Amino acid sequence: MDVVVAAPPSGARSDATNYLGGIVDVLQDKGPRGPLPRLGELALVDLFTDDRQIEEISYRLERSESASFTVRLDRLHLDRTHG
Repeated sequence: MDVVVAAPPSGARSDATNYLGGIVDVLQDKGPRGPLPRLGELALVDLFTDDRQIEEISYRLERSESASFTVRLDRLHLDRTHG
């Protein structure tokens, strides 16, 4: 998973672990955690069963006039079994 956070130099921003944790919360199966109404439509998204399936993360901060982030997944192993 590759994450790029763009933020103005003077803007308040969170730390890398907060961004990554939030992104993983959206991409992971929500079933075991129950409903997460704060996610709205994103509560329907699930790309993997458990965040332990993520084997590599790249994170970087870029300066920008406006705040945004991008997430890129290079490979996704589709075996959705535990273990």
